[in-house]
Amino acid sequence: WAPLQVTFRTDGPQSLVLPGAGGPLPYEGSVGNLTASIGADRSLPLRALTVRDLVLTGRESTDMLAAGALDMDLRQGAGGAERGVDPAYELMALATDLRFPARLRLPLGELVSRLELDADVMGDIRSHPWPEALYRWRDSGGVVEVSELDVLYGPLRLTLEGTVALDGKGQPMGAFVARGQGLPETLDVLYQRGLLPGPGVASAKLALRVLSRGSQTGEPGVSVPLTLQDRILS
Repeated sequence: WAPLQVTFRTDGPQSLVLPGAGGPLPYEGSVGNLTASIGADRSLPLRALTVRDLVLTGRESTDMLAAGALDMDLRQGAGGAERGVDPAYELMALATDLRFPARLRLPLGELVSRLELDADVMGDIRSHPWPEALYRWRDSGGVVEVSELDVLYGPLRLTLEGTVALDGKGQPMGAFVARGQGLPETLDVLYQRGLLPGPGVASAKLALRVLSRGSQTGEPGVSVPLTLQDRILS
């Protein structure tokens, strides 16, 4: 008995229209299963999402949106009391075989093999209509503490932890510590795709050999600080 909790389930043929700079972008395809649980109490618009075998294609065959599996869960947690911020939410997400349209020109190709996220949303984002709740959360000092973001994208494995918030323009900003593995192979892919010049790749590989330190698994990697500010990642 949960009158303020609504769950949608769908499978089979699907149609989706997304906004685009040149007009609406229609997609057609299918999904093995899509289940979404939302709150009807003006709080968080999405509580849980499960997707299996989603394949949507646009006007061009290379304009594809796909996901082998996606699981997301956002639940109220107990961490806020320790920080003096109440309530807090725990966000967990795991996605595999994500495919994005070729028109986005992503640097390492269209396929993200795996993405795992574990984070705490600190601050009050309840009791207001969306998206007003998001702005009130920002203005009250709300932050997202990312305890783990693990991404496998082409030859690159990137693990990251840090803090994210919204700036005055509603854009994300944050500070992180990231560890990258498979960086020499990543540089090769960037060179093959015309995103890095040959001399730059050679110099970068030399620097990586100096900076690399072995992980617990014995695979070399590089740890670096990252900042996101004014929509620039440094």
